[in-house]
Amino acid sequence: MCFFLYLASANNLETKDWEIENPQVVIDSKSDISFDKTEKFKKENIFVISSTEGCGCGFRQEFDVKYPDCVEAVQKIEKDKNQQQLCELLTKVLKNEDYVELFSCWADDEESEIEFQREIILDELLEETFYFREKELIKVAK
Repeated sequence: MCFFLYLASANNLETKDWEIENPQVVIDSKSDISFDKTEKFKKENIFVISSTEGCGCGFRQEFDVKYPDCVEAVQKIEKDKNQQQLCELLTKVLKNEDYVELFSCWADDEESEIEFQREIILDELLEETFYFREKELIKVAK
């Protein structure tokens, strides 16, 4: 099962196919999942963000921060790299709007109710203690 990260923007953003030969953080596609029933987002354009793993599993999650001794060094480096690339990607997106929304969840939980909410500034994504929670909506500002 995969972890997913969704991005909601006021703008129709350019997407890029994730490539196994050149894995990087990308706005992979416009989401084909209807979030209308749960009214999660205030922004209307919803996209899937892929990490170097091709899904959201490459972003830092609760286990990675709460149990650092259980995370292999190479995996920690990769997740830190993904957080950095995500921050760079969102920096570009935020040039044209004040904030974006991120929703993180496991596959098939997209229409579940939000369990956690927070507002952050972009640089907080890079803090070693930052991680994505399951069923969390995050408002990210400049």
